[in-house]
Amino acid sequence: MEEFEAVQYCFQSSNSSCTKEVRPTAVYAVIYISAAVVVMLTVCGNLLVIISISHFKQLHTPTNLLLPSLAVAGLLMGVTVIPFCLVVLIQTCWYFGETVCMFYNIFSFGLPPVSVNHVACIAIDRYLAECDPLLYSTRITVNINFFPLFQKSVKLIVTLKIFKPTSSLLNLFT
Repeated sequence: MEEFEAVQYCFQSSNSSCTKEVRPTAVYAVIYISAAVVVMLTVCGNLLVIISISHFKQLHTPTNLLLPSLAVAGLLMGVTVIPFCLVVLIQTCWYFGETVCMFYNIFSFGLPPVSVNHVACIAIDRYLAECDPLLYSTRITVNINFFPLFQKSVKLIVTLKIFKPTSSLLNLFT
């Protein structure tokens, strides 16, 4: 004779809610510890790349300028997408509300193409370096002064000049 288990729903007040998969506590503990290790390795690894390339002047080459950008995209994935994705995979329910769901969807659909585009740019850069090594340094240059408005915008954001009460919109970029 078959035994029927009580069906558990993600939200007990509604029978139309998704069914919740129930596992033993020990299994949950192992899965959550593994998930935490994955998130920590992702965050720490990307932080290590960002800090090391930013710190050492020898690593400031045109190719290595793409790597911190890729690492920032990976760091954002490790902070905004992977933890929520792992919780949904483990719990089979979404408990974080509609606002977090909206941001999760924006990041989960927006960040992977950013990472893929960075990898494609790195591949193109490496292709140019391998196929035409003598002309590579003349084709690929880093000219920071090419973006003066970008520089001022970053400086403005970093110094938080925009949030000071004495700043005005007319004097932001002067």
